[in-house]
Amino acid sequence: MEIELENSLRPVVSFVVTDYNLPTTLLRECLESIFALSLKAEEREVILVDDGSDLSPMNDLADLAENIHYYRKPNGGLSSARNYGIERAQGEYLQFVDGDDRIIATNYDLIINKLRSHQFNLIAFGHTRDLQKTGGLARRMQLFWGTYGNHYLRDHNVSAAVWGMVFRRDVLGDLRFTDGIFHEDEEFTPLLLLRAEHMAHTKIKAYYYRQREGSIINNANHEHLRKRLADYLNIIMRLRQVADRNDYNNVLHRRVNQMVMDFVYNSIVLPEDPTFSEKAIKVLRQNGLFPLPLRCYTWKYLAFALTSRWKISIRAIRSLVSIYLPSGK
Repeated sequence: MEIELENSLRPVVSFVVTDYNLPTTLLRECLESIFALSLKAEEREVILVDDGSDLSPMNDLADLAENIHYYRKPNGGLSSARNYGIERAQGEYLQFVDGDDRIIATNYDLIINKLRSHQFNLIAFGHTRDLQKTGGLARRMQLFWGTYGNHYLRDHNVSAAVWGMVFRRDVLGDLRFTDGIFHEDEEFTPLLLLRAEHMAHTKIKAYYYRQREGSIINNANHEHLRKRLADYLNIIMRLRQVADRNDYNNVLHRRVNQMVMDFVYNSIVLPEDPTFSEKAIKVLRQNGLFPLPLRCYTWKYLAFALTSRWKISIRAIRSLVSIYLPSGK
């Protein structure tokens, strides 16, 4: 099923919204938050990708149908749905939106204005989990810092969430999400940033991220957790290969090192199998990724890197981790 608009002008932004069995009340909130932007109808393109939901949401969203492109496809996962949207997007810029989240219109309009005035090919922005805290001070100050994408990777702890940035469609080239994996953003976003020659970043909170029971990140099933960790480790290995074969040693390796830190933490605290962390660290050692190199990225990273060099048991590391990294970061 496809419902499409015929636009003679190229949209400024294509919003790729993904849906899989979401409550239509949340999906409606998401779509209406995009319609609330100052973009004119011909300046926006809203692509709703239904990744094989049990029921099409369009029966409950019929009043919005003329404002969206609706595509229904067989279930293939989030990566597949996003890639599907990429291939159909016509806008100059791309913005991914999870169907249970929302755009914060007043703040996102500032992002749009900056795109128009400076022609950045990527802008990274902040998000909130509380709609009452949308960063009023940062919004008024409208602070944006311009840089190169590789410099941003070198100098910052990067949020991998791809919905936290808007970028030119042509920056992608042949880059796509890897199908069938969890943590797909962890691989996609660093590689995207490496391609961004003229980007900006801001603390303006322009996206509302909703944590919801039953979502991928909140699934505590044992096999689900093990697959998440296995996928995360494979992403680390692939990014390290990219770093090694390109001139990005001081850039992408920082991201890899921080991902190793997160992986070790999660391999200790998430699985029910107490031997999983020993096996995980053994794999990291065999690939030269553990112990972590001593770098002053953040004090938490440095403390963890020092701990990783001590010849102590995993039980002791687990205790230290709970002190250094109570939130996993």
